Amino acid sequence: MRPIRAHLNYISRNGQLAVEDQDGERLMGQHDVVSLAQEWQSGGFPIEDISTRREAYNIVLSMPAGTDALALHRAARAFAKDEFESHQYAMVLHTFESDPNREPSENPHVHLCVKARGIDGIRINPGKDDLRRWRERFAEHLREQGVEAEATRRSERFQPVPGKRQAIYHQLTDRSAQVSVVSPARKSKKAMDLSASYKDALKSYSDVARVLAGSTAEADRDLAVAIVRTAEHIEDRAPHREVNRGIDR
Repeated sequence: MRPIRAHLNYISRNGQLAVEDQDGERLMGQHDVVSLAQEWQSGGFPIEDISTRREAYNIVLSMPAGTDALALHRAARAFAKDEFESHQYAMVLHTFESDPNREPSENPHVHLCVKARGIDGIRINPGKDDLRRWRERFAEHLREQGVEAEATRRSERFQPVPGKRQAIYHQLTDRSAQVSVVSPARKSKKAMDLSASYKDALKSYSDVARVLAGSTAEADRDLAVAIVRTAEHIEDRAPHREVNRGIDR
C-alpha cells in the first residue's frame, strides 16, 4: 500500500485538489485522502502492506494545452465508467491554473488510479491491445465532448521519447516509496519494438506520400512534400538511426 498511498497523495497534491471516486463522490483534504487509502486497503479484496503483485494501475489521460479541461474531465469520467465499472478508482484533474505544484504542466490531464482487483474478484492485467483500446475509447469520449482527438502511437507521431513514468517520478521525489523501474533487458526489447513501429509508421506515410504526389491538387502535392521533409528530420530522434530509410522521396 505504501506506493499506492504515495500516489494518491501525489495526484491530490496532499489533499489540495479534489479526488473523485468511482461513485462520483468528491473527496477533499488530506483526511479524505487517508480515508480513501484505508478503504482501498481493507475494502472489497484487501491489499497487503507488501505484495508481490501489482495492486493498482496509474493512468494519465492528457491533452495539449488549450484543450477544454472540463470536457477532458467529463471524457475521463465516461472512460473510467466504461472500462472499470467493477473496480474502485480515483481520479484528479490537473490544470495549469489549479495545480499547486511549483512547475505545473500546461497540458490539462486527469490522473486515474485504478485498484487492480475488482469487486467481482477479477484482476485487470492490460496488454498492448488493451492499451490501444483504452486510447481509442478515450478519444471517442473526447469527441463526444466536442474535443477533436485521435488515438495514435508515439511512433506514428515520430515521438520516440515517452513521458516520465510515475514510478520513476516517485523514486526521484520520494525515496520512501518502493518502486521498480524497467530493467536494461526490457529497455532493450522496448527499443527494438519501437524501432519496428517506426518502420511501420514510415512505410504507411511513404504510401500516403506517393498517392498525394500523384494528385492533380496542388495542396495534396504540397502535403506529400511536407511528409517527406518530416521523415527526413526524424533521424536524430529515432531509436534506431536506419529506420528513416523506409520512406522515399
